[in-house]
Amino acid sequence: MKRPLIILLFGILALLALPSACFGEDAGETFVTAGGDYQYAFLEDGGIILLSYLGENSEETVPSLVDGSPVKAIGPMAFCNSAKLEAVRIPEGVESVGDRAFLDCYSLRSLKLPASLGTIGESAFSGCDGLVEVTLPRGLRSLGAGAFSRCENLRIIHLPDSLESVGTNPFCGSYALERIDLPPGSPLFEVSNGMLIGKADMRVIAYPCGSKETSVTVPEGVEIIGHSAFYSCIEPEEVILPSSLRVIEDYGLSGLSMTDGLTLPEGLTYIGERGLERCYRLKGLVVPQSVRHIGHGAFLGCGDMESIVLPKEVDYIGTEVFQECYSLKSLKLPEGMTTISEYDFYHLDALETLILPSGLKTIGEGAFWQCRSLKEASIPADTEIIGKDAFAQCPALVLTVEADSPAEAWARESGLPFRHAGDK
Repeated sequence: MKRPLIILLFGILALLALPSACFGEDAGETFVTAGGDYQYAFLEDGGIILLSYLGENSEETVPSLVDGSPVKAIGPMAFCNSAKLEAVRIPEGVESVGDRAFLDCYSLRSLKLPASLGTIGESAFSGCDGLVEVTLPRGLRSLGAGAFSRCENLRIIHLPDSLESVGTNPFCGSYALERIDLPPGSPLFEVSNGMLIGKADMRVIAYPCGSKETSVTVPEGVEIIGHSAFYSCIEPEEVILPSSLRVIEDYGLSGLSMTDGLTLPEGLTYIGERGLERCYRLKGLVVPQSVRHIGHGAFLGCGDMESIVLPKEVDYIGTEVFQECYSLKSLKLPEGMTTISEYDFYHLDALETLILPSGLKTIGEGAFWQCRSLKEASIPADTEIIGKDAFAQCPALVLTVEADSPAEAWARESGLPFRHAGDK
């Protein structure tokens, strides 16, 4: 059964260049094999790239020769959505499998890869739900972003020590994945505490979401939680982050829906777009003073979050950071924040107290619309622009404004109750 958050997952996979239909690239002059099963073209070195599989076999052995020339590559989208394909054997001599080559071959359950294979492209086997265990050949150098994403029955993946590059979480959305294997002594990568880590920048690339561990410790020395590394891993009730952590990339800890406590280490500087989105059970959070960047939607959908302590100052804070944080009761926004965008804090039903930064210049349309429990908010004297319905449907709210300020003029025009700063 498909897991929740499927809409969000497709949003992430869109970032991994996953298309909505099976269209390959224009390869110039093309030909069809004598048997009619493949469309192909010639590479510059005289080898063959297979552009499209035209057959409907349940078991397929890719040819090693076509018209006397060696097959060296399987092109982008070549087998895309081959719904009947259950087993495929790729012969020696093939050096690359292109982006999305076997996308959504959901019946594929047997995959034989050659020792000659050096590159597997982005989303190459994404959506191959029949795969349970996959062994990648020794000699493979590059594994693309999302290469085995959305493989909902994939449980074990064996990686070779020859890998030189691994893209954004190759297993994103493969929720049954229990184990990532890698031989010891790999020069560029390691598996520690179950997670795949790049040694060059000490980045967690992927955590196997099918692991039954309820407590997960990210190893000391890790500096980066990579893009979607823990995306929607529901099993961990506790995630312990190392003091060495500096960066949480986009979607890095998104969807840790069973984790109710999380300590962000001092020294963390960057939380990416939707970095902790939809951590549903997270009750409260202290964001260290060292954090200078909070990306768009960083805490979006943290529905149980009642309190959050933000740094006194930030260099950047994105939009929609607290949308759908329905339990949040109080909020003090950091200095350095000059703009609140449209509907950024829409429908925060539990929010009672709001402290805005002194340098705030703009409050966008509908920014605090339907914050029904909001009782007080002081609008700084420097605030110049307040959008339509910025505080609409906040029945308990009395604004505090400076006399003769743009905020006072706006409150009068909008018919909202207010008092002057300093009044008792």
